[in-house]
Amino acid sequence: MSKLTFIAMLACVSIACDPSSVSGQHQEQQHEDISTEQMLADFEADAERRRSEEGEHFDEEAHTFERSMMQRRIKLEEKRIALDQEFRALDEEAQQYWSKRQREDMDHQRAEMDNRRADFEAEADRRRNEEGEHFDEEAHKFERSMMERRIGLDEKRLAIDEEFNRKREELGNGAGEQDQNTWEVLDQEQQSAFAALDEQYQALDQEGQEYWANRQREDMDRQREEMDNMRADFKDEADRRRSEEGENFDEEAYEFERSMMERRVQLEGQRIDINEDFNRKLQDLNSNPNTNDQDWEELEEAQEDAFEALDLKFQALDQESQEYWDTRHEDHDDDHEDTQ
Repeated sequence: MSKLTFIAMLACVSIACDPSSVSGQHQEQQHEDISTEQMLADFEADAERRRSEEGEHFDEEAHTFERSMMQRRIKLEEKRIALDQEFRALDEEAQQYWSKRQREDMDHQRAEMDNRRADFEAEADRRRNEEGEHFDEEAHKFERSMMERRIGLDEKRLAIDEEFNRKREELGNGAGEQDQNTWEVLDQEQQSAFAALDEQYQALDQEGQEYWANRQREDMDRQREEMDNMRADFKDEADRRRSEEGENFDEEAYEFERSMMERRVQLEGQRIDINEDFNRKLQDLNSNPNTNDQDWEELEEAQEDAFEALDLKFQALDQESQEYWDTRHEDHDDDHEDTQ
């Protein structure tokens, strides 16, 4: 009988003080309801009743041991409660710290978005002043639209972070134990939200790539058209001069200049081909998930080498033209001296 009573009281102490069974606030309330003094008083009252009933058969040694064990257990449970309170305070301090850090980080990101807008407009104004009528207003408007849409997606990402941080705080502050599955579901919901947002980022990037690819094709088509116009204008000008100058028209100089123009047009065509090849390889790298920094560096170096080699051909062509006309002028001067 005595041992059963003792076990029941110890169980009561454990239930009242076990921090894993209920929330901290509920623990403290139960601990107040069942005070250690009351439990000791009940224990002694039960011992006195049994002592009266059992007389000389009452086991004083066992009673003393049980009372000592109960007192020691009560002290341990009180320490456990105090320690649990310290842990909760520590967790709360950490939660407040990281919540503050997250708010500061999000405020910083929003400030960066505003700075991005200001820097974009400042750079556009600078280029507009430098380039004048050659400034590409259409491209500027497109890039501004893309920037605003990307900032809008960045703001959505911040909103998702804030929403799920709030849900985690609410879940962490809830009474009682939380099912692990609840946390997993919350994580999955956030991952799904970010995955949907990433698709919007990818769609925006794709739109930007398609726009510039189209612009580049249009620019190259325009350059090819200009080369055809250059040939036509050269021929028209030669026909006009031939009609005006008659037998004095310099057919030799005409043939030389026509040859130089054709060779220059060919070099310009090579420049367009280099750009097209580079753009095609650039798109291949963008679509390849295994692309690394070395791949980008090698492509840029290859393009630079190709343009440098082409520039040497332009320089050689200019040098050839210069030498031709220097020789022509010298011959003309010699002929003039001979006539004198």
